[in-house]
Amino acid sequence: MSWVLLTESHAFKLKKPLQLPYVDYRTIDLRHQSCERELRLGRRLAPDVYDAVLPVVQRGEIVDWLLAMRRLPRESMLPEMLARGAARPAHARALGDLLADFYRRAQRTAWDGVEYRRRLSDLVTADGRELVARGAAVEPLVGDVLAAIEREASALDDRVVEGRIVDAHGDLRPEHVCFETRPLVIEPSRSSRSSASGSARDGSAIACSRATANGPATARRLRCSRSIACSTRSRVHCSRCVTSTIRRTRRSGAPAASSTSRSSLQ
Repeated sequence: MSWVLLTESHAFKLKKPLQLPYVDYRTIDLRHQSCERELRLGRRLAPDVYDAVLPVVQRGEIVDWLLAMRRLPRESMLPEMLARGAARPAHARALGDLLADFYRRAQRTAWDGVEYRRRLSDLVTADGRELVARGAAVEPLVGDVLAAIEREASALDDRVVEGRIVDAHGDLRPEHVCFETRPLVIEPSRSSRSSASGSARDGSAIACSRATANGPATARRLRCSRSIACSTRSRVHCSRCVTSTIRRTRRSGAPAASSTSRSSLQ
């Protein structure tokens, strides 16, 4: 949902002036708000990457806004490291430590169990519609997930009561992770449809299931790191379930799910 302009040292994100079912960037003010929000959220896990929100000025008038970021070395991004076999157990431990501390300190949601389950169901339904519109035969899978949310209502409600649903990373994927002297995690743009509040296990499960395609051994280490990821007690949102979902979707001929923009910051 952004154009990314690259220099040798920086990346500048310019929001596209569009409206989708889950995002609205039609006005300068809305794009400015989105840039400021992404700057604030991004600095939580990559404070030295997110530089500033800058105005685009034409003839003395502000015509748009840019998010300025330090450009990250491609070879240090997790997918590149997995591809060439450079990811090590120490990287998984460092990332696990970073995320465990982040999730411990994250703000707990004010939702009750009913609201949490409603949001989960709405998100699954919306994602299912998007995949169906692209020609994917995922209706049975969507039905299975919605049924699982209803079936596991008590377990999901308990997670809310236990303070396990937090304002966390919006969509944790391997391509958001960079290893320099320490791990950095890039925050994707937030949409109005998909809140980033969720379980620490949810985000770690998504990251591990996607890493599995490129580096299964490292993904297993990530999944087990510091007990923030998969647990067989949680049968709705564990990495094994997500991995199984991806495999089933691929077998059904569904295209790989992606957001409107996949522009890289490397």
